[in-house]
Amino acid sequence: MPSIQKLISWLHETIVPAFEEPERRQTVSIEAIPQRFIRVRENFPISLKLPEGAEIYARALDLSVGGMGIEDVKDPHRFIQTFEIRFVLPGTDILVRTEARLVWLNESGRAGIQFVDLKPPLCDFIHRWVSQRLSEAGQ
Repeated sequence: MPSIQKLISWLHETIVPAFEEPERRQTVSIEAIPQRFIRVRENFPISLKLPEGAEIYARALDLSVGGMGIEDVKDPHRFIQTFEIRFVLPGTDILVRTEARLVWLNESGRAGIQFVDLKPPLCDFIHRWVSQRLSEAGQ
């Protein structure tokens, strides 16, 4: 089992990060064309289903159409491949279910994930949700 430091090094060397450090998050679209996504801070439960079938529960910290920041990531060595993420969009009954990949990780268990196969209807729902939350916050 690799140490968290080795995994972090591997992520930095192997994967082009879609997120920078949490203070300066910038995403990269699925086509790897740089683009900034607007994020909304929201804490809600999520489920991560790994390729071997294990289901892991964590918490989202923020959400955009490109991905999300999460916390409570345990056993990060299990996230080398893509995985399925599931969550209910807060304040709605919309279930989001898509493939994702880990793009950054820190030692405290926080991580950034990028959606890799978000279907257009779900992308539209998330976009409208983000816009509505920003409008409600007066931004």
